[in-house]
Amino acid sequence: MTIPSLGLTLLDPAWLWLLLLLPVGEFLRRRAQPSSVDFALAIPLRRALSAEPTANSWRIRSRWIPALLRLFAMTAAVLALTSPARIVPLSRTTEGIDLVLVMDLSSSMLAQDLDAARTRLDVAKDAAREFVARRSSDRIGLVTYARYPDLRCPLTLDHAALQTMIRELSPVASDGPEDATGIGAALAMAVRALRAAESTSRVVVLLSDGAENVAQADAPREITPDRAAALAREWEVRVMTIVVGKGTLDAERNLVPLDTTALRKAAETTQGRFYEATDAEALREIYAHIDGLEKSPLTEARFRVEAWTFGFVLAALLAFGGAQLLAATVWRTWP
Repeated sequence: MTIPSLGLTLLDPAWLWLLLLLPVGEFLRRRAQPSSVDFALAIPLRRALSAEPTANSWRIRSRWIPALLRLFAMTAAVLALTSPARIVPLSRTTEGIDLVLVMDLSSSMLAQDLDAARTRLDVAKDAAREFVARRSSDRIGLVTYARYPDLRCPLTLDHAALQTMIRELSPVASDGPEDATGIGAALAMAVRALRAAESTSRVVVLLSDGAENVAQADAPREITPDRAAALAREWEVRVMTIVVGKGTLDAERNLVPLDTTALRKAAETTQGRFYEATDAEALREIYAHIDGLEKSPLTEARFRVEAWTFGFVLAALLAFGGAQLLAATVWRTWP
């Protein structure tokens, strides 16, 4: 709610209902006030009573001033409760890109072939958080996926919150209903998150340790990596793909190389880059290379909130103090 004449916005307008009680309170106060006669301080009672009616008529005509000041004080106090503030728009242009990180949460990310002490997912999370910390001017979002994609965070400049989200990621249950790799749907969700972005440079960084095993190429309604890449190309989104790990284990515990065909093609289709990481240091170097991406002018919509609560509290105190002072001097009454 706003006060147009003052250019103020009430951040907590629910308190305004108290204004309805002010006239009732003043009426009850006057009803409870005992009968009195006008008496001006420093003027003898005899003189005040014997003076001509016109001599004190201005006091009689203006007896309402203390009550008005009290009403003003209570109104200002109620407005102070509503947290009045001035919203000042700020325009800030920086150099940055709009980027979405896409991270695999399938149970195979629990493998420890990148680092003997950490899982693939732990290594990926640490590298992603370092990457986010270096790109302070970028709007970055986060999509995670296993069988189904999930937009964890839309494009944001709140990188501290984003890093917390990344740190708290965990894989899906092994062999559970979610344990699959739906790369195409996750990529499509990331591309849609970038569609409305204003910058001229829009990028998806997709990390996976496996091949698509959810969407079928012969099912026209399913989103394969190829179809998602075509959508990214149509909307001018570049896709950087990263495959992590040395392979997968088959039923006989033999290491089977990862199928990277779909991810290579997705990067080529969108004029992006394809990377492979077989250890933790390689993954860090990949993110460092991606960190050298081009930047473009980016206008941030920011505002500064100037609180006016103290001004209304001060006005209430001055008005109430003035009312009490005038009621005890110029408009003092004698019971």
